[in-house]
Amino acid sequence: TRREALKTLAWHPRNGFIEKNYFYTSDIIQNASGFKQTGGIFKAKLRCTGPIHHAFWLGTEKQQPHINIFHFNGKEVQMGFVHQNSGDGVTLSGIKASDYYIYSLEWTQHELVWSVNNVEVLRSSVNVPWEPLFVVFNSFIPVHEEGGEGLLEVDWIRVYQFNS
Repeated sequence: TRREALKTLAWHPRNGFIEKNYFYTSDIIQNASGFKQTGGIFKAKLRCTGPIHHAFWLGTEKQQPHINIFHFNGKEVQMGFVHQNSGDGVTLSGIKASDYYIYSLEWTQHELVWSVNNVEVLRSSVNVPWEPLFVVFNSFIPVHEEGGEGLLEVDWIRVYQFNS
């Protein structure tokens, strides 16, 4: 994400696509059209900088379900999920987001388990989604925040499926 003025189309819930001015540019990488998976293990080695949001998550074309495997809000690292308007989450302490860590999610039909460097940090068996989701990496500045420049570096990503 860098300071760079840009005028482009943006989605508006009532008006569809409209022209909008932005002061920063950023990007999103996702594989919705080529790969979706139900369950499995999702891992990425990553680090980030800057007073902006960076995320590694699973989602659909709808707002929910949404599983944050890693979300840096400019100050701290969070993990969690929302499905059918309920979910669970945790804010991690002792994580320096600018250092590389391996963020993982193990997703079974009955539970979600998040880990950092193979150390479990959150487990939930309530309202676990079970539909195909795709992988997303993105950096963004929420509308209500000032933001700034930042960098999300992904060293690698691995996705595993369970044997049937």
